[in-house]
Amino acid sequence: DIKVCDVTIDTQYRFISCVVMSEGRKYKFLALYAPAGSSRNQWWEKNYKILEGKEVILGDFNFVMDQTRDRNKPSTDLGKANMELVKPILDKYQDAAVVTNNLTFTYRDISRLDRVYFNSKALSVVKYRIRMNHLADDHHMIRVKLEPPQYKPPFWRFKSYLMVNEHLKGTVKNELALVCGGEWSQHKANVRKALIRWEKKTLKKRRKNYYIAKSLAKRYPKSANRIKWKASIEAWSKLHEKAKVMWAAAVETVAHERPSGFVTRKLAAKRNKSAINAVKDPVTGAVVEEPEDIVKAVESFYSNLYKFKSTNAK
Repeated sequence: DIKVCDVTIDTQYRFISCVVMSEGRKYKFLALYAPAGSSRNQWWEKNYKILEGKEVILGDFNFVMDQTRDRNKPSTDLGKANMELVKPILDKYQDAAVVTNNLTFTYRDISRLDRVYFNSKALSVVKYRIRMNHLADDHHMIRVKLEPPQYKPPFWRFKSYLMVNEHLKGTVKNELALVCGGEWSQHKANVRKALIRWEKKTLKKRRKNYYIAKSLAKRYPKSANRIKWKASIEAWSKLHEKAKVMWAAAVETVAHERPSGFVTRKLAAKRNKSAINAVKDPVTGAVVEEPEDIVKAVESFYSNLYKFKSTNAK
């Protein structure tokens, strides 16, 4: 449920701004690639106001915030007048790398060219990862996960369609082996983590096979293995279709207590195996099956079993 609107593209392709709508909220984004060299100061003097009123600002600023730490000074030096215009605006935002203390790649600590800023009143940073580019010593890909306050992630439902054979079913059963008796609410979190871990591992392997097969099929169209590669490509496509159907069903359902029918059946079978379904009433001698009657019969039995009896009776 994400919509992008009000897209503005700079005539020189230096920045793109847009509004992202999600769950009834609006977020203003700005992605920029500021110029370097002699045109830097002139560009910022003209465009510094584009930084105002945004929820997320990201890109290559081509200047550092702390010029005393600039290792390339003066190549990335911003004029003092422009710094006085830009810095007060950026100080209103939070730097994602500084908040997460992820300074793996820096321009002398916080003086980086590539930065991600966010409005802390509207968003909070959850993850900040740097994908190191071994072919360059400056620009690296940054992956940032931001969430609004009191955000609830979408409902997760176990993708039982990934279990295409008995071996994979056995793997899932082993993941559920730690659950033994008790109520579902007591084990829900652990089971969920175990299943999500298995899902990620399986999907990662399938995705890798898909891209390998797609690449090899394109490179060697007449190979004897082309049928095998085609099967891997089709299998991944079918998984996508099944995922869409399952996601739609999960969204439409209002109340979710268990992640899937498969897990529900396994847990119910395990619970029923150790559950007491009927007892003999110690007073009447009749067999009772109702839960309330079973509780009363057990209480009656143990109260009589441990009842105090006087040994001084004549």
